[in-house]
Amino acid sequence: MKLSLKRTVGALLLFGYLQAAWAADNVERALLELKSRNPEAHAQIAEALNQSPATRNYLQQVPTFSGFEIINVADRGNTPYAAFVKDGKIVISKELLTDLKKRELMHHAPPGTIFPNQTLFVVSHLAYHVKGDRLPSSRMPNRDEFIRQRIAFEAKAYIHSWNALIDWVISQNAGKPLEVFQVGELLLQTRYRGIYNRAFNETPKLKMEDSGHIRETPDNVEAISGAIAKSPISDIE
Repeated sequence: MKLSLKRTVGALLLFGYLQAAWAADNVERALLELKSRNPEAHAQIAEALNQSPATRNYLQQVPTFSGFEIINVADRGNTPYAAFVKDGKIVISKELLTDLKKRELMHHAPPGTIFPNQTLFVVSHLAYHVKGDRLPSSRMPNRDEFIRQRIAFEAKAYIHSWNALIDWVISQNAGKPLEVFQVGELLLQTRYRGIYNRAFNETPKLKMEDSGHIRETPDNVEAISGAIAKSPISDIE
């Protein structure tokens, strides 16, 4: 009788633990929900998150994250973006997801090139938007200051997503530091390379670490902010 009671209590404790874990893992829950609606999109996004535990953990720590939504680009409403955040959801168009599968954007890449996971870049970028704890308030009385801070926030999102991509590429390189040509090729093959290329010509100039990472320094944020201000509107928020 006592053994049976112990087993019952143990089972209840295990069930409670699993329930708590399920409730806490909002990313897994969002992926399972996406899988039931769109298996192909699920496979693509889940692969990106599984290849980048840091991005998955980052998104896991955002209590406002409420899932993924796949739309037709024609149904995006008034927004100019093909990928954006709405009510805590990461929204991506089917058309953009298809384009993100293209990893080799430039031909004749040298041996040893590791092509970027474009989906990881976009999901990581939007994860920063979901968190949004440094997004300036739209109620700011000074319009110019609001715009400045809004662009700076976007610059930080570009730094965040680039660093997530670098971490992933290092893991694909058996954990070894990247060679200069590998960082250069990664930049050339990245869909959103234009922002970084322009930022290298800003004053102050964008500076990368030897590892390929971009530190979130005032100068780097200013350089990328300047590039964003001079660039056409991107297809990601």
